[in-house]
Amino acid sequence: MSSTYTGARIMLDAIRNSGPLYLGLFTSAPSVSGGGAEVIAPSYARQVVSFSAPSNSVMRNDNNLDYPQALEDWGTISHWGIVAAATAGELLWFGKFDNPSTINRGSSFFIEPSSLVLTEGLGTCA
Repeated sequence: MSSTYTGARIMLDAIRNSGPLYLGLFTSAPSVSGGGAEVIAPSYARQVVSFSAPSNSVMRNDNNLDYPQALEDWGTISHWGIVAAATAGELLWFGKFDNPSTINRGSSFFIEPSSLVLTEGLGTCA
């Protein structure tokens, strides 16, 4: 199944304009039915993510995503998920990081603008 650029833009715009979106970090892969293992630690919190307007079926984050310094080991961050709430909430989109990062006590994690890329049906992060 495929869509046109216009169809993809409409779908991506619907996600982008659905309200505050949050980026969660995962140590195992989520799936289309949810799941995965999101980081659970007192110093961890999802971060608000915003996106530029879609262009040619592609939408990119337009903000820095700076997570707080880990006060405990978070594990190896291998996947990400866009969630509709700061806690709990519905998983809307997910993907894997090209280069997983092990976050130990004292480490921090960040994602630069334009690094998180959503395309119709896919998500990537460099």
